[in-house]
Amino acid sequence: MISRTTRRLTVSLFALVAGAYTFSALAAPTYYTDRATFEAAAGAGLSFESFESQFGVGATLIFTDFSVSESGGTNALAPASGFAPFAITDGAQALAYDDNGASIGTFFGFVTPVEAFGLDLSTSEGSTVTIGGDVGDSVVLTAQTPAFWGVIDPDGISSISFDASGGPNVGFDAVSYGEADGAVSTNATFFVSKTFTNGDTSDVEVMLTCNGGLPLQQSFTISGGGPGVTFTVTNLPSTGIDCEVTETGGADGYTADLSACAWASVGSGAYSCPIENIPEPTALLIVTDFEGAEDPNIPDTFTTVLECTNVSPDTGSTFGTATESFVNIADASVNWYAKPGATSECTVELMPDASAVQSDTCSFSFTLGDATTGCTVVGTVFFEGIPTLSQYGMAIMALLMLGVGFVGMRRLV
Repeated sequence: MISRTTRRLTVSLFALVAGAYTFSALAAPTYYTDRATFEAAAGAGLSFESFESQFGVGATLIFTDFSVSESGGTNALAPASGFAPFAITDGAQALAYDDNGASIGTFFGFVTPVEAFGLDLSTSEGSTVTIGGDVGDSVVLTAQTPAFWGVIDPDGISSISFDASGGPNVGFDAVSYGEADGAVSTNATFFVSKTFTNGDTSDVEVMLTCNGGLPLQQSFTISGGGPGVTFTVTNLPSTGIDCEVTETGGADGYTADLSACAWASVGSGAYSCPIENIPEPTALLIVTDFEGAEDPNIPDTFTTVLECTNVSPDTGSTFGTATESFVNIADASVNWYAKPGATSECTVELMPDASAVQSDTCSFSFTLGDATTGCTVVGTVFFEGIPTLSQYGMAIMALLMLGVGFVGMRRLV
């Protein structure tokens, strides 16, 4: 047997069942040196392999759900009962890695990552085993004395390698692996989308604030109707954190609905924050007044007509020309919404019912964000003649005219 300073073996797990996982490499795995503690943390349902089925020697050995591989040697993987019986901790067999020739470990990617992996690890002589791949740990082993080592990483494990110092033979037995029911990921994502009910596409700044964890980015610029952005927070404490999304900037005249953008006791997982911006209406105030002598015989009824361009009567995205009529309402009002980026032009026309009252017009304009605007129209009485006499006045006027006629006739006779 050729003595080597370091020897490596890579354990590769290949899925033999349907399904796939998406993981992030940002979370910190948890390591265990006690099997009972590991199994309590991982929960029920882990798969188990103790290498009891018959297998030969080789550079790559494939088991039920994973493969174990090395390269550069001469069939360095073999049953432990033949040359490393110290490795057996469960049943009558174990897997051993024999140093021969120029054997050296190599990397095989997992088809489906696992969240939990634990096994009994041993060496033929005292050694420090450095455990790498998607994890990072080390174990100091006494010669021919198996010890448990395990890891739980809810963000997924794609490979594990073992480097033993001093060149000992390495034994593996009682492998537990699979999805950890009790694992808590240390990452959380927050997807933020932005819409304006009136179709606006302007930009705003969104910010994520949390009382713990490590956000990879705290603010983004986001556009109305755009694809949205994702915040990622790593290193979540086991107690969870409180997070909130806020926005700044953007056009005036909107109220942001952020009711779905605050969370308490956030753990791992994906969260969604749909922000809806609702435009604020502009109150259009139309005042109608009359000037001139007050006469009960002149009707004071009227209709006032308001017409505006580039407006919507609601918070939607359909804009055009809108018209509203007010009958006998001296102080009329309506709430309309200006088109984003445009000016709404308005005219008001007073149409009195009495012909003795002169009509009037006024005009104004407004944009999104204006709270109140409007104008005043005035009806002016311009005729006060015979039509203002009552029926008795008309009779007296007729008698007077008749009297004037008699006087004129006498003078002609």
